[in-house]
Amino acid sequence: MLMKAVKVTEVKNGGWHWFFGRKDLGDIEGKYLFFSSNFDKLKEVALHCLTQFPDNFWEAKISIEPGDGGEHVLCVYAEQNEMQDKMVKVAEKFDVKIPKRRDGSIGRFWKSDAETLAGNYYCKTHRKYHTIDKGCEV
Repeated sequence: MLMKAVKVTEVKNGGWHWFFGRKDLGDIEGKYLFFSSNFDKLKEVALHCLTQFPDNFWEAKISIEPGDGGEHVLCVYAEQNEMQDKMVKVAEKFDVKIPKRRDGSIGRFWKSDAETLAGNYYCKTHRKYHTIDKGCEV
């Protein structure tokens, strides 16, 4: 069975470069996070996810300016956290980073919208998502 090609629309808005694939498929529950100092690599990942997995992903964004660590962040939005294994392979294929634990194992790179709306961000100091306070390294 042939898949219909997905047209991806790109829009710059605020500090983000947005990508839109198929129309909304449902409620977004969260996002997968990827990091790289190379904006173009993250763009390849966004386009790959939207065109190769159109039933799972229909929206993504990349920070236009790198963060304090010199890296851009790519957020690939999804209804549910059911694609983690495939997303690890995508990160490896395009040589971009996903959070890893100190022992080198895969960290949590799915972030729910509830965590975002609550103001929770990943804290390197405490190695978990929470509201960032003084003494926290993000």
